[in-house]
Amino acid sequence: RNQYLSAEERPTSTKIRKVLLQMRDSYAAGTPRAQVEDAASHALEQAGFRVDYAVVRLPDLSEPGDSHTGARVALIAARLGNTRLIDNLEF
Repeated sequence: RNQYLSAEERPTSTKIRKVLLQMRDSYAAGTPRAQVEDAASHALEQAGFRVDYAVVRLPDLSEPGDSHTGARVALIAARLGNTRLIDNLEF
């Protein structure tokens, strides 16, 4: 994916991984899902991304409701310049 990013955008692109880790840690600490998702979107927007989504889902991609037990996946899709970046983290 780095081939589509400018030299200036490449360092910023690493923010996605950092935000995924923050989402995992915050959700595992019991933070409500909507708050985790809002904070992730805000952090990415502050870094210069145009966020398509930053969400926490069950492994089958359905919404987990209010439960914090069991496996989850954090998913992000965001644009940096003309490039759409997609990443996820299972936890």
